[in-house]
Amino acid sequence: MFPEKQPYRPETLQRVGKSLDALNPMTLGVGEKYREMLSKQEFITYKVKQRDSLRAIARRFYGKADDASKIFDVNRDVLEHPDLIFAEQELRLPKEGMIPEQSGDQQVAATPASSTPS
Repeated sequence: MFPEKQPYRPETLQRVGKSLDALNPMTLGVGEKYREMLSKQEFITYKVKQRDSLRAIARRFYGKADDASKIFDVNRDVLEHPDLIFAEQELRLPKEGMIPEQSGDQQVAATPASSTPS
């Protein structure tokens, strides 16, 4: 963005200008609004294990596999796609809606973290 509040758009991108303007920074995991949304939530940090999936993590911590989208939404800045997570990757899990932990190994996997992304 230039000081004149005009987006930088080389000629090669003029044809897709409308599509670029229509992109929502929240769905891309970028921008001030996204960071502000993250700062208003509390998280725990979860280190992904071999053979984990977002749906399995959601089922374990929220009771429903469909809550995988909740995990993906707060990790858009580190995840490209919900199916592309890797062992040892650290993800933020929102505390809101989390079921009480029932076994000791879940407490080891979930360690307190600040609400700001690293």
